[in-house]
Amino acid sequence: MNYTVSAGLVVGIFIGFQKKAYTSPENLPALVALLLLYGWAVIPMMYPASFLFDVPSTAYVALSCANLFIGINSSAITFILELFENNQMLLRFNAVLRKLLIIFPHFCLGRGLIDLALSQAVTDVYTRFGEKHSANPFHWNLIGKNLFAMVVEGVVYFLLTLMVQRHFFLSQWYVHATPWGQ
Repeated sequence: MNYTVSAGLVVGIFIGFQKKAYTSPENLPALVALLLLYGWAVIPMMYPASFLFDVPSTAYVALSCANLFIGINSSAITFILELFENNQMLLRFNAVLRKLLIIFPHFCLGRGLIDLALSQAVTDVYTRFGEKHSANPFHWNLIGKNLFAMVVEGVVYFLLTLMVQRHFFLSQWYVHATPWGQ
């Protein structure tokens, strides 16, 4: 619930600055879906990772830095690699990289925001020439695969969190470590 308030504030900021790429009638639902599914995927991902730290504040700082690093760099790298249209090797590398990085909710959010902006830029160019063009932002090749990946990640990371909480990974060790096997 706390994350929903934060996501709502982010949407409000986008609306306040009237960024058409994110607040047009076609793209606003996609922005909301991206933000809500990011929360769904990243919260259960970060909770078990926090157990790797002894001090909660250290966990918060380290995980925040990791989130920013992964989100910004992975999205920027794939965007920059797309600019090398004449180099087929880099384009193939970028395609593989995008498939690998989709396991990170941070990449899915960052790349989804970039793809929404690029789609709106294409729509704006068509509009300048008097043509009607609008891509469905939920299309698989736009942000659809990112949204689907975050749904799956949320389920997987939530199950992982439950397993960590129930000491699922340690139960075999406990059984073998005790002399009575219980």
